[in-house]
Amino acid sequence: MKMVSMKRTAKEKKARDTLSVPNHSDDVPYGLHVSLDHDSLDKLGVKTLPKVGDKLHLQAHAHVASVSEASDDTGKKRRNVELHLHKMALQNPAAQAAVQPDAGSPAAGAKDAMDAALSEQS
Repeated sequence: MKMVSMKRTAKEKKARDTLSVPNHSDDVPYGLHVSLDHDSLDKLGVKTLPKVGDKLHLQAHAHVASVSEASDDTGKKRRNVELHLHKMALQNPAAQAAVQPDAGSPAAGAKDAMDAALSEQS
């Protein structure tokens, strides 16, 4: 599984639509922001809040809530998929020493991909 950076490029930032939500990072689209409330943090076992800027590993099982595709008058297609996260796991990379997947397992490959993607963004 290849991790892909969802950060907007300078060109994308310049061309973004005027309906963007204020007070949110311009680096990634608003739709990629996930907000975890108190109850969600409890369910995930987060007892101590991370510091702003900390990196966490997120694994999710999402259900497709809606799918749409439309074309404008120039024929340019716009596609959208809305996902509802139904199951999640969240881990602080510093705590990984306690839980390491078996070498060669699918989880080990996914962990390596996430670690590589996170180190590329640093």
